[in-house]
Amino acid sequence: MHANDNAVVKAISTIMEGFDFNGVRAFMSLSGWAWGAGTETPTVAQIRHTAYMLLTELAGDDEASSLETGGFRAERIISRNGSTELKLTFGLQTCSAEVLQEQAG
Repeated sequence: MHANDNAVVKAISTIMEGFDFNGVRAFMSLSGWAWGAGTETPTVAQIRHTAYMLLTELAGDDEASSLETGGFRAERIISRNGSTELKLTFGLQTCSAEVLQEQAG
C-alpha cells in the first residue's frame, strides 16, 4: 500500500462490511454457479476471501486498474486530484458499443 495507506485500509474495510456477500451467494446458489472445476457454489467465506484478495492486490498498484474473477470486478480509480477510490461489483454482463459493432462486422 502507498502514501494514503489508512484511507485505503478504511475503504477496503468499508466495502467488506457493506457488500452483500450473502446476496451474491444466494444468487450463485440459485443459478448453479460454481467456480473453477468445482461443482458446488462457493461459501460466503470463499466469496468474501476472493473479493478481499482482489481489493488488496489493487491497493498496492500505482495506476488506476481493475481485476476480475468469478463475477467480481474490483477497481482502483485515481482521480485527477490524486485521491483513490476502490470499487467492488458483482455482475452478470457488461456491454460496450465498440464490442457490439466489432461483433456485427
